[in-house]
Amino acid sequence: MPKLTYLMRRALTLWKRTRIASDFIARRLLFRFFASVPVLSLQESVLPKPICVNADTRLLILAPHSDDESIGCGGLLATYPDHCEVVCLTDGARGDPNIPAHQLIAMRESELANSMALAGVQNFRYLGIPDQSLTDAYTRFSDLSVANVDMIFIPNFLDQHPDHKAVTWLLQRLLREKAHRSSLQIAFYEVWGTLPVWNGFVDLDAALRAKKKVMIDCFVSQTKHIDYAHRIDCLNVYRGISVGKPAVEAYLILSVDDFFNIV
Repeated sequence: MPKLTYLMRRALTLWKRTRIASDFIARRLLFRFFASVPVLSLQESVLPKPICVNADTRLLILAPHSDDESIGCGGLLATYPDHCEVVCLTDGARGDPNIPAHQLIAMRESELANSMALAGVQNFRYLGIPDQSLTDAYTRFSDLSVANVDMIFIPNFLDQHPDHKAVTWLLQRLLREKAHRSSLQIAFYEVWGTLPVWNGFVDLDAALRAKKKVMIDCFVSQTKHIDYAHRIDCLNVYRGISVGKPAVEAYLILSVDDFFNIV
């Protein structure tokens, strides 16, 4: 009993620390957002705006795991397939403890290929970093070229998954060390955690909603555990309320300077 009591106290302490850290990050995010736009101005609307892509716009979507890109950015990928490059960072070997690693890696690569074929995206690849080791994989991550990219899409950094959070830290270091366009923008997308604020969106009409759901369902190795397609569709429908649309994908789009300052 004394040992159990100690473990319970320890668990409670860790939970409190996690809550404090998350609350601090959320407050800082809100502060940066509200400090950068005239939220209380009656003369200017701060409603989210649709993401606009020009003929030569280059979009880089970084997915910690294959399926993150479809869950968070499926509508974007299917709307602008020729503008998108998708890089899956991990090998996916730890996505199901009941499947041998080598089989699961091959399965998840096949699932990504099927999803990208539905979206019409031809430019996608794997870095092959082992799951849950992104924090220590900067050398391989730094092979990414961002010099000619206009927007980089990464998971919401408040997502409580070590690989999802690691992408923010890795990308910050990369942008400090490598050349990039002065107009580069960073866009957070939603997978496990919702954004406390968002300022950009991709409109999902009925056909696009249906396509996105099929794209997510390609990842059978993952959807057998969680019905991501249904749950994310519900989130997209809810997001649509704010902009008077049936459904939208929400994004928080930042300049590089604000991206540095948030975390």
